[in-house]
Amino acid sequence: EDSKIYGVQNAVMVRGGTAVIKNSTLTTAEQIAAGSEDKFTEENWGNGNEVPYAALLVGDRNNNAYNYSAFVTLVNTEIKSGNAEVPTVYIWQDDNKSASLIADYDTQIKSDISGESGISGKSADGSSVFVYLAAEGEAVVTSFDELKSALEKDGNVVLANEITVTEGATTLEVKSGDTLRIIGAGIININGTAELTIVNNGSIIQTMQSEVGYLFRASGNSKLTLNGDGEYVAVLTVGQAGDNSVITVNGGSFNALVGWSASEDVPETYWIFNLIDDSNATISVTAGTFVNYDPSNSQTENPAANFVAAGYKVESVVQSNGETWYTVVPKA
Repeated sequence: EDSKIYGVQNAVMVRGGTAVIKNSTLTTAEQIAAGSEDKFTEENWGNGNEVPYAALLVGDRNNNAYNYSAFVTLVNTEIKSGNAEVPTVYIWQDDNKSASLIADYDTQIKSDISGESGISGKSADGSSVFVYLAAEGEAVVTSFDELKSALEKDGNVVLANEITVTEGATTLEVKSGDTLRIIGAGIININGTAELTIVNNGSIIQTMQSEVGYLFRASGNSKLTLNGDGEYVAVLTVGQAGDNSVITVNGGSFNALVGWSASEDVPETYWIFNLIDDSNATISVTAGTFVNYDPSNSQTENPAANFVAAGYKVESVVQSNGETWYTVVPKA
């Protein structure tokens, strides 16, 4: 935060891990070694700084080393290249890893990367590279306090970092018409004795480059309560519970982008809610609609578990697109 970073080849290089850069300036020099502007742009990268020139370099292009995902978030940061032949941002990642670049609107304007055409590199098929350029007025946050403050205002919010709540009772509200996007390295952990209540009347949507994608992950003696009638879309799992945690679902619509299968010969199932094996955690559902996932017969557990609370039942309807929607309602 609040830094001025100067480099010749790169100002900042993130070959793996998570980096958040705020209120800063990244600049590369005007003079570079002759012919080096194209180095490693058409071949695998080497060790250390054997990588392309760029003010900000994200990810990796080497199948034998640096086997880590790379996540970078930029907030109110300017990226400048002193040489017209050197890009401001270069991002690449092999298919067995993932890379993401998330930039708020101010960064885009200051750095002239308001479109993906302003970002160099990116693997040929783009399957392992994710770039998110926030819209004007969309708040990009990386901490719990920032998230809470942004949600209290009207507008859409992007959570681009893993955050953890460990104690106290807190309520986060997503208002009708608003969207909370959880992307890149984002995830909300509820640990310790924390009690987190989500009042969602809008949308909470996850976009991630991994099938192991969670919106919420509860552990310890924590409690997570989901209220409201808004939508939840996870890559794989909306809520995972472990240790002695409790997840209570009192409404909403729930969907996942992918299912899970142990092997090619095992049918894919959806894991919208999941208990960690051998834990004392509980999941209780009193309302909500679930796409292709029956909370009274959750295939996340072996044997299958019934997460529906006493006094409630599941009604299912097959949609015209082949999906089955399971809705939890009170028993007569």
